[in-house]
Amino acid sequence: MKGFIRLHRQMLAWEWYKNPISSRVFIHLLLTANTKDTNCKGVTIKRGQTVTGRAFLSEALGLSVSNIRTALKNLENSKEIKVESNTRGTVITVLNFDKYQIDETEQKEVKTVKSVKSIEDRIYDFKKSLVPHLDKYGKTVLKNFSDYWTEKSPRGSKMRFEKEKVFDVSRRLATWSRNNFNNTNQPTQADDRRLQNIKKQLKK
Repeated sequence: MKGFIRLHRQMLAWEWYKNPISSRVFIHLLLTANTKDTNCKGVTIKRGQTVTGRAFLSEALGLSVSNIRTALKNLENSKEIKVESNTRGTVITVLNFDKYQIDETEQKEVKTVKSVKSIEDRIYDFKKSLVPHLDKYGKTVLKNFSDYWTEKSPRGSKMRFEKEKVFDVSRRLATWSRNNFNNTNQPTQADDRRLQNIKKQLKK
């Protein structure tokens, strides 16, 4: 069940979109349906199908069996799914399953976009990494440290800390505090030179 599903904005106009139970059940079926044909004890479960039951769906979604029954009926009546029973249980087929699937090429594109975070997100992640050190160093020290190391390059593509080959927050904070870089919001040019010397020492 790896991969992504596609939900187009046209779904906002879908008749069950405002029905929280029916829409939730449908999305659950999209996420749990087979992405390829499989064989289960001699029974072939095709792509777009899932073997389940009302009681199982009730437990999985935290909904009553009555709610599940009504939702499945709604979805079946509107030709979103097909419900059949066999010796293995209830087989639900998501009709037009393929239109909700993203192919491998699109998956790679999604993963690439997802992996490239904005600079605002990276600043947030950097600040979040300082939270465990709050009790030890205090807000002022962490703010000054963050302001200095998240300073953007002239083009705004990278921050100061991202230009470092190695950046261990714990060690950098200890060095920052030990050398008293907290009297101003940012180190002076002399302090910058001191930082460069310290970085050389850390690399040894």
